[in-house]
Amino acid sequence: MFAYSASCAADHAVGAQRVAEWEERIAALSRMRDTLVRRMPWLGGQVASRELS
Repeated sequence: MFAYSASCAADHAVGAQRVAEWEERIAALSRMRDTLVRRMPWLGGQVASRELS
């Protein structure tokens, strides 16, 4: 774990932006997965089995 310090505020902002970008990508991929499973319900079991492991 990295502690926050004022001297690295710029790095903190970059890191926070990167995390926000990854969260947006994860959300978009999750929506795509959900759409695909709705259109092809037989894939739902494969998705569920991967989430359990």
